[in-house]
Parts: sequence; structure tokens; C-alpha cells
Amino acid sequence: MQIFYDRLGRLQHCRYQLLFVLLLLALVQSPLVRLLGMDSIEARIAGVFLVLVLLVVVIGELSVRRGHHFWVGGSVAGLLWLGIWLGGYHRVIEIGYLLWGTLSWWAVVRILPSVWQSGRVDRERIFAALSVYLLFGIGCGAFYFALDKLDPSSLLISAGQGPQSVDFFSAQYFSFVSLTTMGFGDIVATSRSARGLVMFEAVSGQMYLAVLVARLVGLFGSEIVARQERRGPVLKLRDRRRRLLPHKDGGSAP
Repeated sequence: MQIFYDRLGRLQHCRYQLLFVLLLLALVQSPLVRLLGMDSIEARIAGVFLVLVLLVVVIGELSVRRGHHFWVGGSVAGLLWLGIWLGGYHRVIEIGYLLWGTLSWWAVVRILPSVWQSGRVDRERIFAALSVYLLFGIGCGAFYFALDKLDPSSLLISAGQGPQSVDFFSAQYFSFVSLTTMGFGDIVATSRSARGLVMFEAVSGQMYLAVLVARLVGLFGSEIVARQERRGPVLKLRDRRRRLLPHKDGGSAP
């Protein structure tokens, strides 16, 4: 078991980079799958990426805090995958996507301390901050899709030929349009629950970006000040030695 924990610890220095890549692949997989004519397995492929994302988060938790987080998270991820796979059953698909959104937000909560904590602003912290933003948008997209399945009047999409049904990719698209406050108007939230989620997502996204930029700039500025303070005595000692060294003409430095 100790060897297992040691190997997990080696992934700690690059887990947020891997997480960010998986999230980007999860976003672009739907157009690629449809381009290849595999529409029937689109949700299952998306489920695979979600399970991989959650495993990366849980493995990181296990490498930091040794406990039962890995087994609980792995079990819930497996149930989520099973629920999406068996989407033909009554209400299973809605429950699966509700779990999807919940677990995505759980991952956001687990990653946020790595973003806000004091310390050096390195590459891992930047990827962690970007992963939080993508995870929050993906989680909201899963909630939008589940809401539309439970209440078909939650979202309304119109693409030139009248209203159409909202698929998972359209829900993700609407989520990130709302998160970035672009508001193209091609998909509209019509139910009270969907509109409430839109307001929550838009406000949270803008607040996160504002606070994130302020926090990272503050940490970077503190790092520069601390570096100058550490170098201060060294520079003074170097200047003093330079003054004491004799010049070529036999005198000391002025």
C-alpha cells in the first residue's frame, strides 16, 4: 500500500495539467463524434471523459489525504457511468446527469483550495484555476440537460426551422455562453428553475474571474517582494565586499 501511495504522489506535480487536457477533450468530443457518425454513443463517450476527470481529482485527493476518498469517489463515478449507459430506463438518464453536475461541482470545491492557497504562482496553479472554470461550466451544462429532460419547457432552441429538442452538446453550449455572459439568444431559458441557474452561473463566473485575477496578481506581487527581500542582504554584502576590494592603483574602492 505504501508503494501505491508513493506512485500516486508522483502524479501530484502534473495532475492539474492532465485534468485540463481531459476537460478540453470532453468539450470537443461531441462535434468530433458526430462528424464520425457515432451519435448513438455520444453520451457514453462523454461519460468516459467525466469518469476520467473525477478519477484524476480523486487520485489527487488520495495522494494528499490518505483515506476513503478514492473508494467513495470511484464508486460514485462508476454509478454515474452506469446510469448514463442505461439511459433507456425511466428517469435513470435524468438522475445520471444530475449526478454528473453534482460531482463536477464537488470537484470544483476540492480543487479551489489549491488555487486560493498562498504560495508560488506556478504552472500547476494556473491549470487548476482553468480547470475549475471548465468544471463549473460542464457541471451547469449537465444540470441544464437534466432540467430539460425533467421539464421539456426549460430550454428553447430555434435554428431556422422552428423549435428543436435540446441535446447534451446544446446544453453544454448554452452553459458556457451563459458563463461567459455572451448571450447569443439562440437558446433561451424559459422555466423558472433554468433561469435561476442561468443567473447563478453568470454571476458566479464573473465573480470567479474577478477574484481569481486579483488573487493571482496579489500572490505574484508578494512573490516578487519576498524574492527582493531575500536578495537584499546578499546584494548589500556584495556591495560591501566590492568597496573593500583594493583597486589596481593600490587604493580601496571609494
